[in-house]
Amino acid sequence: MCYEIIKGICHGLCYIHDKRIFHLDLKPANVLLGANMEPKISDFGLSRVFNENVATVVTKNIAGRL
Repeated sequence: MCYEIIKGICHGLCYIHDKRIFHLDLKPANVLLGANMEPKISDFGLSRVFNENVATVVTKNIAGRL
């Protein structure tokens, strides 16, 4: 069951990365489980959408929690 949850999170991250969306605050508290234990990534408050032309981004502000 744990493997299937982790696999679902990986599929979700791959999907949003393909759309050029980066979560930037992925942690266990930001993964919800549905009725059939399917993971759902939540809390996109710190997420960023990047243009296709951007290859590298340097951030100067640290946000989120450890």
